[in-house]
Amino acid sequence: ILVEIEKIKTSLTCSAGSCPSIALSQKDFDENSGIYVIETPGTYTLSEDIESNASGDGIIIIRSSFVTLNFCGHRLRGNGTIPAIFIPENTRFIIISNGAIENCTHGIRMLSGSGALTSSLLNFTQISEFGISLRESGQCFIRGCTFNRCGNSGTVGSPRGAIELLSMRNTLIEGCIMHDFEDGESVVGVIVQDSVQTRISRSVIERMNPKIEARAIVSTKNRRLAVDTSVFYELIP
Repeated sequence: ILVEIEKIKTSLTCSAGSCPSIALSQKDFDENSGIYVIETPGTYTLSEDIESNASGDGIIIIRSSFVTLNFCGHRLRGNGTIPAIFIPENTRFIIISNGAIENCTHGIRMLSGSGALTSSLLNFTQISEFGISLRESGQCFIRGCTFNRCGNSGTVGSPRGAIELLSMRNTLIEGCIMHDFEDGESVVGVIVQDSVQTRISRSVIERMNPKIEARAIVSTKNRRLAVDTSVFYELIP
C-alpha cells in the first residue's frame, strides 16, 4: 500500500505553472446558494472559516480530477443535512487537508469509480453518518485525522461512525484518533466491507459508550485486512 501511495503523490505533482491556485472565501459560497463546485484541476484554499446552509449533494463538490483542497487551518461548517465534501463518480487524484469539518451528514463522501484520495490532518466533529465514506474506489490514504462525535445522530438502525469503506481496494488508515461515540445506535469506529488490501495502523478508537451497540472495527467479506499497533476500544467511564 505504501508503494502505491508514493506513486499517487508523484502523479499529483503538477508542473510549474500548470495548475491554478484559487482562494475561496465566504462570498464564493454565498453567491451560489452556499455551494462551491470545483470543475477544473488546481489548488484550492480556504481564506477564512466557511458557514453554509446549503442543500444538495455537498457544500463543496469536486467534479475534476487532480485537485488539492487545503483548508489552511480553517473550518467548514454545515447545517447538518448534507455532506461537507462530495466527490462524484470517476474523479481521481484528490488531496484534502489541514482543517476542520463540522455539523454535516458526511465529512467526505466519495462514490464509485473514483480514487487516489489523500485526506490528512482533518478534524471531523458532529458528523451524523460517517466522517469519511468511500465506496467502490481504490488507492486511498487517510492519515492524521481526528473523528469526534461522528455517527451520533444518523439514520436509526444503519451503521455509522468515523470511517466507512465499501468495496475498496488498497486503503491505508494511519495515525487517526476516533473518540466520543456517545449517542447513536449501531455506531462503529471503522466499517470495512467487501474490500481488498486494507491496513489500519497506529490509530486509536476510544471513549465508546457501553450502553449502545458501539464497535471499534466491523469487518465483513474482506481480503488482506491488516490491523497493527493500534488501540481499539475504551469505554466511556
